[in-house]
Amino acid sequence: MAGPGEGSKVSYFTSETAREAGRKGGKASAALRRRRRLIQDALIDLLSLPLIGQNDIDKTAIEILTIAGVPDPTQADALAVAMLLKAKAGDVEAAKFTRDTSGEKPRQGVEIGNLDGQPFEAIDLSKLSDEQLQQMAATRRAETEATE
Repeated sequence: MAGPGEGSKVSYFTSETAREAGRKGGKASAALRRRRRLIQDALIDLLSLPLIGQNDIDKTAIEILTIAGVPDPTQADALAVAMLLKAKAGDVEAAKFTRDTSGEKPRQGVEIGNLDGQPFEAIDLSKLSDEQLQQMAATRRAETEATE
């Protein structure tokens, strides 16, 4: 293994140059966070603007939202209508966006319940009997079926 000065590609900073590099990185990171926040604020402001029906898409959105009883439709409402219409036309990504945004996103991963109120990490599954393991599996199946 090469040490310092023996072909190693590691550059060594003095504490002063490391501190300066860290300071510059921190300032750049803070500026990027401010810029991202400004974009988020701008989008929130734009989505809250009233929908005035300047084009065919807006007119269709206003018609649909009026039928749905939405008072004073906004750009966000029009966006929701546009995504729904794309989803209905067969756009899979629009369908996923609509499903996920409406709160119907499928769960990611597996949830494992408790046994006798103990956290899962505290349970040594190798010490459970076959009957206990089958009972846990049956309980989990019943919970899953009840939520579907």
